[in-house]
Amino acid sequence: MLKALNEFTVEIKKPLKDKVTYGTLTLDIDPSFDKTRHTNRIGKVIAVPRDYVTKIKVGYEVLVVHTVLMYQVYKGVKTDPIYLMDKEKGHYRIENDLIVMYRATPQDEWQCNHIHVLVQPIKAKKEDYQIKGFSLPDNFYNTKIESNTHGYIQQYGHVKYLNDELKEQGVKKGDKVFFVDFGDYEFRLDGEVYYCMDNRDLLAVVT
Repeated sequence: MLKALNEFTVEIKKPLKDKVTYGTLTLDIDPSFDKTRHTNRIGKVIAVPRDYVTKIKVGYEVLVVHTVLMYQVYKGVKTDPIYLMDKEKGHYRIENDLIVMYRATPQDEWQCNHIHVLVQPIKAKKEDYQIKGFSLPDNFYNTKIESNTHGYIQQYGHVKYLNDELKEQGVKKGDKVFFVDFGDYEFRLDGEVYYCMDNRDLLAVVT
């Protein structure tokens, strides 16, 4: 197999989910209606980049950004995803920053790749916390967010999965953090809802 210089080859057998089950009821669905829920993002690494230093090895499971798997529509014509290499084998060429997490086996815990971090959202009143000894300023969140959430802080959660760079900065799993508005998108894993974002989207760790 040919090795790309800067891209992984990942095998994803069935990228789009066309059925969903609720108890004993199975429904046919249009996966393009909700891309964050109805794409199978987990694949197996077939080849790693030739000239790239990475902890991800051949055979590892990886979880990729959902947009990698979505087909393109141009002038009403549906075409295959631009990352698709071999449709029959389900092989995709994927850049490092499009891989969110990885693990050696299904029994291992997921590890965030590159600068990705997953935060589980929670709600709290402004008076319930401080940032490094300083109370949160009144203008931290705008009027729109305040009125929509009845005084609750929306950009607030705890770290569930983090990357090596954040670990080196002293951030730990379970830390409560503030993050920028619209710096995240909803990410579902094992039935739980998370926000997937980059290191730069985290504003502060709550003490």
